Amino acid sequence: VDKPFCFFSFLFSSSSRRANRIMDEDQSSIMFRDSVWLGRFPLNTATVLDYFAISNFYDRNSNNEIVRMQRNDLSLLKHLTGIEYEVVFPPPRTDPSGQPFFPQEPQFSDLYVIQKQRRMSPNEVTVMAVYYCISGNIYQSPQLVHTLHCRLHNSIYNIRQAIEYDIEHVKGKQNKEDWEEHVERFKRERREREQPISASQEKAVDSVLEQLKEDFPIQFQ
Repeated sequence: VDKPFCFFSFLFSSSSRRANRIMDEDQSSIMFRDSVWLGRFPLNTATVLDYFAISNFYDRNSNNEIVRMQRNDLSLLKHLTGIEYEVVFPPPRTDPSGQPFFPQEPQFSDLYVIQKQRRMSPNEVTVMAVYYCISGNIYQSPQLVHTLHCRLHNSIYNIRQAIEYDIEHVKGKQNKEDWEEHVERFKRERREREQPISASQEKAVDSVLEQLKEDFPIQFQ
């Protein structure tokens, strides 16, 4: 499945917080889904982190786990430092002045984007990884460097295949032309051999041979 990284970059650029991206473990080839959980609970912005917490992407040393164990509200995460998870899409509903409503009503969507981040202060985080949940399937968004590496590798492979195809095509065309020319030359020589030589041609040949004997006499040692 092609995962458009630029979409998530757009989401981060629209955030008012300063987020510096760093590398995290690449798990972009893994998919998680728990049909039992999805059959028992609704999936929305209020429950998607609970669903994410049972996946193999979840870090149980995160601040989310501490808040969950203490049965506190997730709003306390802004006052802690360390690793945390946050739903960044769909964004929270806001009033006309841009302030988020409190409490937030759950939003239902086919797509949820979860950000793994290291919080340094209430307004400063460093993004470590991005995950998205589509219709209950959770994936890790590939890092930009991995995406570029994959696309570059595919481009080089396709270019190499095209060059090899062109070389083989040219060789095949040349071989075909050489073979056709060889066949035509053979037919032409055979026709010439089959034609009887005339007296004038015989005389001309004898004259040429005599001239060659004079110009290049045979020397015996």
